[in-house]
Amino acid sequence: MLTSQAVIRGGVVACVAAASLLGAAKLDNALAVFDFRSDLNVAATFNERTYPDIDFLPGGDRVIEDARLWMPENATYAVTGGPRSVSRLASLETFLFVLLMPRTQTQKEAAPWVFCLDCTPERLGPDYEVLSDSGHGFLFARRRP
Repeated sequence: MLTSQAVIRGGVVACVAAASLLGAAKLDNALAVFDFRSDLNVAATFNERTYPDIDFLPGGDRVIEDARLWMPENATYAVTGGPRSVSRLASLETFLFVLLMPRTQTQKEAAPWVFCLDCTPERLGPDYEVLSDSGHGFLFARRRP
């Protein structure tokens, strides 16, 4: 006769076997999720992988990449904006702070390098030369010597 302990052990073995079979059957679906993300990453360009899309910053990836290439690593830059961009400036400042390290952000009005959100070259004034423009009001400029 089977003891109750043997029945319990048999039940545990049956449950583990059923879970293993179910897991093995669904493994392909679980790996397909990672394969899909991998395919998307391979299809993306360097800029698309490095600079994720930001809803309020169309064309921003090109401007940020230009800034990364133009600005020396010991540069100091400011982030400013037009009157409509006040609520988005904090997010942009944080985003640029991370992407442009080891460069330093400053609050100075006359920074040698500047990013301007919802701007035109006229708003920056004649002291700045626009080096990159998203075409949607996001500018990167440097102070003229």
